[in-house]
Parts: sequence; structure tokens; C-alpha cells
Amino acid sequence: MLKRNHQDFDCWMEMNNSLFNFPQTIWLSSEINMEWMGRTPDSLSAQTLSINILSLVLTGTSIQLYKGSCSHLALELYEAFTEEVVNTMPYEGGSIPFEVVAEWVMRNIAPSLLLQAG
Repeated sequence: MLKRNHQDFDCWMEMNNSLFNFPQTIWLSSEINMEWMGRTPDSLSAQTLSINILSLVLTGTSIQLYKGSCSHLALELYEAFTEEVVNTMPYEGGSIPFEVVAEWVMRNIAPSLLLQAG
């Protein structure tokens, strides 16, 4: 269910561009790039960032999205993760440690979903 030993998730600004230490591999909608709410009022951009982070943390059966795929668990959790974690990042960006993501997932996952993830 949880991947091990992943790097932290860093988001920062450089010359007014948002940069990340991991690639965007999932798009929830056409041409919507990942971003954090401190940078844009577009919640779909922040949700795209969330699903990309969760897809690097969670394993399991994949579901195809607009572009790319993620586990069913990532799809179940990305909206709440956006509200509780990603939307708290400041305009300048920041780092979300892997351990913080893993702990958040374990606190927020329903026991029945854990069984399905296998």
C-alpha cells in the first residue's frame, strides 16, 4: 500500500515559475498543471498536485485518469489531502516530508480501503 523510502516533495518558485523535485505524471483535466493554492485560486491545479504526490506514495490497483493513472486509494484521498495539506503551503512553496504524507494517509484511510489496496 505505502511505497517506502521516497524523497520529500519540494515545491518552490524560480523566476515566477513553480518548480518541483518530481515530475507531473497525472493530469485530472486537459492542460491543468500542478500548483499549490498559495500560487493560484484554481483548486483543480492544487488537486492535480495532490494526486501526483499521492501516486508516488500509494501502490495498488491503478485507475486511468485523463492522462496517467493512480491507485484507487490516491483517487479516494486526493481531495481531502488537498484541503488539509497542499492548501496550507505558502506562496513561496515548501517541502512536504514523505513521512508527513505517509502519516496523513494512515490517519485518513478507511480500514476497508486498506484491505482493497492489496
